[in-house]
Amino acid sequence: MATFEFARGMTLDDPDKRTDDGRYLYSGYQAFGKATECEGGQRKDQVLFTAIQAVGTRHRDDTAMKQLIIDYTQAVEKSPMCR
Repeated sequence: MATFEFARGMTLDDPDKRTDDGRYLYSGYQAFGKATECEGGQRKDQVLFTAIQAVGTRHRDDTAMKQLIIDYTQAVEKSPMCR
């Protein structure tokens, strides 16, 4: 499953920006990622996605959301969730 397919199941608004590799999708108030470092080990048959949504605010910052989802996804990849 691709990050885009996961995001479509989580929101009615498609994120309007994505990284070149398609691993991260984001907009001014939401972001989605795919934890690719989790694809080995005990969970090799599972896919772990990350999501951050800040829907209760008028503030929008797509650059901040992009960095937040990248940092969050990398932290998840280093966590026991990926083992």
